[in-house]
Amino acid sequence: MKIHFLIAILCCAFLAASCGGAGGNGNSQIPPVVPVTNTPNAPANVSATVTSGTVTLSWQRVSGAQSYNIYYRDTPGVTEQNGIRLGNVQPPETISDLVNGTPYYFVVTGVNAAGEGNPSFELEATPELQRMKIVGGIHATPGNGEVTIEWDSQVDAASYNLYWWTDQPNQETQIADVVSPYLLAELPNGITYNFEVAAANSLGEGQRSPATHATPVDPATGWSTQVRISDRFFQQSGGQSTGTSIVIKDLASNDDGIIAVAAAVSTGGAGNSVPSIVTFHNTTGQWTGPESVEPGVATAEPSACVTPAGDIFLAYKRTNSSIFVRAFRNGIWEDPVRIDSRGFQNYRGQVQLAGDASGNMVAAWMEARYLDPGDIHSDVQQVWTSRYNGATDSWGSPRMLIESVRSISQLSVDISENNQAVVVWLQDTLAYDPDVLGGGPRERRVYMSRFDGSEWSVASPHGSSPFEGVMLSLDVNAAGSALITSLLQHSDENGGVTVRVEANRFDAATEQWDPPFQLDDRWNGVSTPVALVDDSGHAIAAWGSYEIFAAEYDPLTATWGASGPIIADGVAGAMRIEADDSGRSVAVWTTQNLVDGIYTSSSQDGRSTWGPVNLLGAHLDDLALSVNSNGRVVIGASSRLNAQDGVFWGTESAVFISTYTPPP
Repeated sequence: MKIHFLIAILCCAFLAASCGGAGGNGNSQIPPVVPVTNTPNAPANVSATVTSGTVTLSWQRVSGAQSYNIYYRDTPGVTEQNGIRLGNVQPPETISDLVNGTPYYFVVTGVNAAGEGNPSFELEATPELQRMKIVGGIHATPGNGEVTIEWDSQVDAASYNLYWWTDQPNQETQIADVVSPYLLAELPNGITYNFEVAAANSLGEGQRSPATHATPVDPATGWSTQVRISDRFFQQSGGQSTGTSIVIKDLASNDDGIIAVAAAVSTGGAGNSVPSIVTFHNTTGQWTGPESVEPGVATAEPSACVTPAGDIFLAYKRTNSSIFVRAFRNGIWEDPVRIDSRGFQNYRGQVQLAGDASGNMVAAWMEARYLDPGDIHSDVQQVWTSRYNGATDSWGSPRMLIESVRSISQLSVDISENNQAVVVWLQDTLAYDPDVLGGGPRERRVYMSRFDGSEWSVASPHGSSPFEGVMLSLDVNAAGSALITSLLQHSDENGGVTVRVEANRFDAATEQWDPPFQLDDRWNGVSTPVALVDDSGHAIAAWGSYEIFAAEYDPLTATWGASGPIIADGVAGAMRIEADDSGRSVAVWTTQNLVDGIYTSSSQDGRSTWGPVNLLGAHLDDLALSVNSNGRVVIGASSRLNAQDGVFWGTESAVFISTYTPPP
């Protein structure tokens, strides 16, 4: 192979010499290589930055220099002959293991093919112990009668001091000479403790860290404490940043306890962000990850599915490019498979993925195009699906369910155990008007399409008019019965807003959709709606408004019961409710009315009797929830906290997991 390659080069050279290039005269010559005959000039602007035991040298790069040599010693007059040599370096270069308080002398030379050039002017620098900067990365994780405090280490720190106090005045306590992580035990539960950490050395104590807090809690029966499964990422707030943030996007599990977590990672600062997806999975009790789904490729908005066999599938979009699915089987990630229409090349929202008990799956996504390229409000969108056949291990051709006259949002998909699926979304029914600012008024209705095992139904609207859809939730049980809980609103002529919660129920036995049923009609702000249907057909529709409200559907009487609060603790943030096949339910929410954190309550039959409220932990942003058919619950959260890395203020983020194992 090497001989053939050499012959090819010689032939090309002969042809080039004989025929010349395009527009040439046949006498073109290959320019000769000019050998380097001069060594580089002496480097200029040599400077030094000192820390404890180190000196970092910087200098202006020299034209023609391929590399540089550093010579140093602890007496003046350093030369190439008497100095310690560090060869083949580039600026800046750090010299370590130096003695604090001792002056050192440095020169730098440039090197190229002709040899080594003249040295720079001699520079003196003395490594010194530095005063402590502010401690960054502080976190406090509560437990039963204890709190674990963690923080980032500093190079010049000889020790750390921990300060803690409750809300009682003049109660601050110092614990000297601690190390991270530090466990503070024998604390009463239910009391909030505040913490700060300061680094110290022989020059004194540095500025304290920002305060963090935690509340020890009684153990929640069956629940594990929050476990951090990712690194802590720091991203500077505002301006340019070289940091990274991580946000949980989806979580899935199967009956054998295999869990997959999909998280979105954003790296870089303003105008320089590179979105990507990482996954974590747990097959033997130990977490593996993070693993990049496609290293070096901009990816976003993932959805995860774990098959009964334990295979992990991840559907996602290559940013503004295409929809892909990638499988993790037999310990390896297989090649990505493209499943989109290869049409608009503009994709909106999160890809949705759901699987049944036989390993079949359905993916749904939105594609968009602009009627007016100069107006972002002129988009016309389509809903697409593709089905995966578990028996043949293949994805079918993409199928368009509808093209909207305008935008689509809140896309959701779920599937029964026997491969019956429902896709639901909010869709504009008023077309874009190019003569009106913003495209004119909007009216969003609840639309759906159902796959009966062989064909998709024609997409049709549901819900009350003139109410406009805002948010929705979907659940499909094992037999194919479905529930859509939707949050609607209506604005009157005086600017007043009425909020309504409605239920749309599909009965698999009759293969009919019931008329929309109004569950709530109030002025209060309402949080994300929830839909649940168990195997018996019993349904629960839930929503949050300072309390968690719900209404139940009884399949024996075919009626909805009265709506009312089922959990009376304030819901100030996210809320999720899921159930297993028998109807055992768990509600998860965040609140600021009590202590910040993630709270849960459980119902053994999915009815109105709910158990005590449990505080699981303080890491509470961006919830994801999965419940398998055996009642095992997994809660994921990506926590974002204000922090300082010693120089910049910013946000630290990490992914945390809690699990619930039902009693035998």
